[in-house]
Formats: sequence, structure tokens, C-alpha cells
Amino acid sequence: MYTLEADIKSESVMAVLYAAKKYDIQPLVARCRTFLKEGLDKENVSEILERAVTFTEQKLVDECIAFIKENAAEVVNADGLLGVSQPVLRIVFEKGFVEIDPLICYEITKKWALKHFKADKLEDIDLEKVRNVLGNVLNGIRFSDMQLDTFIENVVSEDIVTDSTKLSIILAINKKQKSMEAIHVHRFTEIAQGYWNHVGFQSGISLTVSSPALLTGVCLYLPKDKGETSGPLEILEENKAVHKQIVKLKYQNGMKYRNEPLSTKIPLQQDKVYSVRHSFKGPVTYFGEGPITKSYDHHHDTTIEFMNLKHGNSDGTNLKSGQIKGLAVQVTNK
Repeated sequence: MYTLEADIKSESVMAVLYAAKKYDIQPLVARCRTFLKEGLDKENVSEILERAVTFTEQKLVDECIAFIKENAAEVVNADGLLGVSQPVLRIVFEKGFVEIDPLICYEITKKWALKHFKADKLEDIDLEKVRNVLGNVLNGIRFSDMQLDTFIENVVSEDIVTDSTKLSIILAINKKQKSMEAIHVHRFTEIAQGYWNHVGFQSGISLTVSSPALLTGVCLYLPKDKGETSGPLEILEENKAVHKQIVKLKYQNGMKYRNEPLSTKIPLQQDKVYSVRHSFKGPVTYFGEGPITKSYDHHHDTTIEFMNLKHGNSDGTNLKSGQIKGLAVQVTNK
């Protein structure tokens, strides 16, 4: 019925795969899987995952999840994600977006609901209907990895999640926070003379840790005069961006720097190199000198070592002077 010379095309490959499996034509099954695997991209991977789940094609499901996990930062912004079914969206959250900010997953969930109901605002939809349609999707979001103030500001303030679930998540966040103790690691001992220009160029440093920890904040220098310096702050694991948020630093009389909490905690492993970098624009800020390249915490037996930025082009920030005053890190109590 079918031969290995079958002309496989993107619009018919799933139908061919279904037929090949039905009639147990394994060489053709293998060809279809290879065709789909090699053709995966950020726009079509969600649709292919949907069909793979429908046809119980576990090998293809695994290939799609692996692709999503590897390319999560791109897939998260693809329109195709909003067209998947509720069960598939949960699979993406639980297995593919393991390093994506849970707040971003929550925002995707709301966009997905709007598309499902063909509405412009969630306020126009009956709340119970929204909850019923979302079903277990919300359970796939790692709400407990959020900072408490982020969860309160963005989730508690809305009614998509039930009050009882909100309470459970708040208790879970508090429990996690109590099991961790913060270490404030500084890179510099002094405020340098002069000022630092911000015109959109990148500033950054890299670091390693000697034991698993969580990065919870970045200490940043404030403007020297009235105004606001702002732009994206990124965290990278090796050469892959794992977190991004917009930072706004306002002039504060008498203050030279402040800790910027991350909207989600970033896991740090001892066998990885991490980078913290930003590209700000606005008024000039303070900057530091008097380097501390290695910090050892005796209580937690943890060493954090800084190095020049490994990924990207820093605008002069290095081990000796520049931006990024320090880090806020949590290490499990021993």
C-alpha cells in the first residue's frame, strides 16, 4: 500500500504517520518521525506536539518537549502556543518551560483563555467558565517559585485562581523562604569617583557557585541625579538566557544602590557559569571599585567567585570596577 518512496509533505505528514502506524509500516513511521523532528521550529512545535499527543506518538511527544525545553525563550513568544488544547498547554508548562518565569506562564494562560473565548478582556467572561476551561493548566505553573510580592501583585489581585488555592500557594512560598537564608554578596568595597553613562550598551559579569543556590536579587547602582535609568536585566546559564525583566532605577536622595528582587528565583548549580547583564538607558549612575572577586560564606560552606562577562560584550564593567554592586543569593540551611 505504501512504499519508502512516499512523498512526505508537511501538510500530510501526520496523516501518513497515522496510516503507517495503523498498518505497521515501521520504515515509513521512522521516515515520518525524522521528517517532523528535522522540521521542528518555534512556530510549529506546539501544533506538532498537539497532534503527537492526539495520535499517542510518545517518541514524537518527547522530541517536541526536548525542543521546547531547549528553545523555551523563543517558543514562549510564538503564536502557535495559544492554539493548543488545555492538556497540551499543561504539558508545555510542566515539562517544557521548566526554566521559564512562572509569571510569564501565568500571562500566557490568560492570553490562551482570551483566545479560547474569543474575548478582548477576561472581565467580559464568566469567571467560573474561565476556571473550568483552564482546568488543571494552572496546576502546571510553578507559582511557589515566585517571590511572594510578585505573586500577590499579579495573581492574588486577580480572581482566576481560587482563594483557597491562593492561600495554599502563599503558605508554600513562605515555607520555601523560611528554609532558605539569604547571603548578600558584594563585588566592590567602595563607590568610585565619577559617574557611569547609560546609553543602551551592555554591562555584565559572570560567576560560579561551589554549591547549589538560588539567585533572588541583583544589587544595582542608582542614578546620581534626579531621573530614572531603566532597561532589561538578564540572567544567563552558560550562553542561554533563563530570565529577563525590566528594571527601573529612580534617584533616591542619599542612596547609591539598592537590591532589585528577581520576579522568580534562579537555580544556580556548581557545574555551570552564570552571567548577569543589563542594557540600561537614562541618567548617569554611581559605580563601584575595590574588587572582591571571591566570597566565602562559612555558615553555608559556599563560595561565589566572579569573573569577567563570558557571554556578551560588557561596556567596561569587569572584575576591577563598574556596574552590578552584588547579588542576593539563598542557600539551603545546613
